Amino acid sequence: MLKCTDAGIIPVVFYPTDLNFDGKVNIQDVTIVAVAHNSHPNDRNWNVLADLDRNSVVSIVDVTLVAKDYGKTVQLLSYRRWFRKQ
Repeated sequence: MLKCTDAGIIPVVFYPTDLNFDGKVNIQDVTIVAVAHNSHPNDRNWNVLADLDRNSVVSIVDVTLVAKDYGKTVQLLSYRRWFRKQ
């Protein structure tokens, strides 16, 4: 899980394996990496987000990384809700 800050004010937490950025590592993320499996840049099914190990091929390693995080979630807060809590 990566933790970043936006100008040191708002914490943003996400999993790199959450390929559709919905706050959950689930079947949708598995589908994204599966569709791109065995692809390289310039292939029709290439998806740079699915190349989690950044070696220019979507392999079983990338599928395994998503599977390892399967079921993990983060709480998504809107800016408005976050400021109200402070």
